[in-house]
Amino acid sequence: MLNDDSTHHWRHLARALNIPPEKCKIFEPAEDNNSPTKLLFKSIEKCEPDLTFEELVLALVAMKRQDVLDVLQKYFSSDDIDQILEENNLLTPAEDPLVDQKEI
Repeated sequence: MLNDDSTHHWRHLARALNIPPEKCKIFEPAEDNNSPTKLLFKSIEKCEPDLTFEELVLALVAMKRQDVLDVLQKYFSSDDIDQILEENNLLTPAEDPLVDQKEI
Protein backbone atom coordinates (compact mmCIF):
# COMPACT_ATOMS: atom_id res chain seq x y z
CA MET A 1 0.00 0.00 0.00
CA LEU A 2 2.18 2.91 1.20
CA ASN A 3 5.31 0.76 0.95
CA ASP A 4 5.31 0.28 -2.79
CA ASP A 5 7.46 2.17 -5.27
CA SER A 6 4.62 4.35 -6.55
CA THR A 7 4.95 8.10 -6.76
CA HIS A 8 3.17 8.66 -3.43
CA HIS A 9 4.32 6.42 -0.63
CA TRP A 10 5.10 6.59 3.07
CA ARG A 11 7.72 9.36 2.62
CA HIS A 12 5.11 11.59 0.99
CA LEU A 13 2.65 10.89 3.80
CA ALA A 14 5.29 11.78 6.37
CA ARG A 15 6.03 15.01 4.48
CA ALA A 16 2.32 15.83 4.21
CA LEU A 17 1.99 15.37 7.97
CA ASN A 18 4.99 17.70 8.53
CA ILE A 19 7.22 15.02 10.04
CA PRO A 20 10.80 16.34 9.79
CA PRO A 21 13.03 14.50 7.28
CA GLU A 22 15.58 13.63 9.96
CA LYS A 23 12.87 11.72 11.85
CA CYS A 24 11.93 9.84 8.68
CA LYS A 25 15.27 8.05 8.69
CA ILE A 26 13.95 5.80 11.44
CA PHE A 27 11.26 4.57 9.03
CA GLU A 28 13.74 3.19 6.52
CA PRO A 29 13.50 -0.59 6.36
CA ALA A 30 16.07 -2.34 8.50
CA GLU A 31 17.40 -5.85 8.15
CA ASP A 32 14.32 -7.20 9.90
CA ASN A 33 12.17 -5.88 7.00
CA ASN A 34 9.82 -3.83 9.20
CA SER A 35 7.17 -2.02 7.25
CA PRO A 36 7.99 1.70 6.95
CA THR A 37 4.26 2.40 7.04
CA LYS A 38 3.83 0.55 10.34
CA LEU A 39 6.85 2.34 11.78
CA LEU A 40 5.46 5.69 10.61
CA PHE A 41 2.12 5.07 12.30
CA LYS A 42 3.78 3.83 15.49
CA SER A 43 5.89 6.97 15.58
CA ILE A 44 2.86 9.18 14.93
CA GLU A 45 1.05 7.44 17.78
CA LYS A 46 3.96 8.18 20.12
CA CYS A 47 5.20 11.56 18.91
CA GLU A 48 2.08 13.13 17.44
CA PRO A 49 -0.79 11.89 19.63
CA ASP A 50 -2.90 14.93 18.73
CA LEU A 51 -2.90 14.12 15.01
CA THR A 52 -6.52 13.76 13.98
CA PHE A 53 -8.14 11.27 11.67
CA GLU A 54 -9.24 14.26 9.60
CA GLU A 55 -5.62 15.37 9.14
CA LEU A 56 -4.71 11.86 8.00
CA VAL A 57 -7.61 11.70 5.54
CA LEU A 58 -6.82 15.14 4.11
CA ALA A 59 -3.12 14.27 3.72
CA LEU A 60 -4.07 11.10 1.83
CA VAL A 61 -6.49 13.06 -0.39
CA ALA A 62 -3.74 15.59 -1.15
CA MET A 63 -1.49 12.68 -2.11
CA LYS A 64 -4.26 11.25 -4.31
CA ARG A 65 -4.13 7.95 -2.42
CA GLN A 66 -7.68 6.75 -2.91
CA ASP A 67 -6.37 3.19 -2.51
CA VAL A 68 -5.40 3.91 1.09
CA LEU A 69 -8.70 5.68 1.76
CA ASP A 70 -10.49 2.60 0.43
CA VAL A 71 -8.61 0.44 2.94
CA LEU A 72 -9.44 2.87 5.77
CA GLN A 73 -13.13 2.57 4.88
CA LYS A 74 -12.90 -1.12 5.81
CA TYR A 75 -11.92 -0.15 9.36
CA PHE A 76 -13.69 3.18 9.84
CA SER A 77 -17.15 4.33 8.91
CA SER A 78 -17.25 5.53 5.31
CA ASP A 79 -19.75 8.12 6.58
CA ASP A 80 -16.96 9.59 8.75
CA ILE A 81 -14.62 9.83 5.79
CA ASP A 82 -17.36 11.25 3.56
CA GLN A 83 -18.19 13.84 6.22
CA ILE A 84 -14.55 14.96 6.36
CA LEU A 85 -14.46 15.21 2.57
CA GLU A 86 -17.76 17.09 2.47
CA GLU A 87 -16.75 19.56 5.20
CA ASN A 88 -13.60 20.33 3.22
CA ASN A 89 -15.47 20.63 -0.11
CA LEU A 90 -13.73 17.53 -1.47
CA LEU A 91 -16.80 15.37 -2.06
CA THR A 92 -18.02 15.75 -5.62
CA PRO A 93 -21.79 15.80 -6.27
CA ALA A 94 -21.59 12.40 -7.96
CA GLU A 95 -20.10 10.95 -4.76
CA ASP A 96 -22.62 12.67 -2.49
CA PRO A 97 -25.05 10.03 -1.17
CA LEU A 98 -27.74 12.67 -0.64
CA VAL A 99 -27.70 13.53 -4.33
CA ASP A 100 -28.21 9.89 -5.22
CA GLN A 101 -31.20 9.59 -2.86
CA LYS A 102 -32.91 12.64 -4.35
CA GLU A 103 -32.72 11.13 -7.82
CA ILE A 104 -34.58 7.97 -6.75
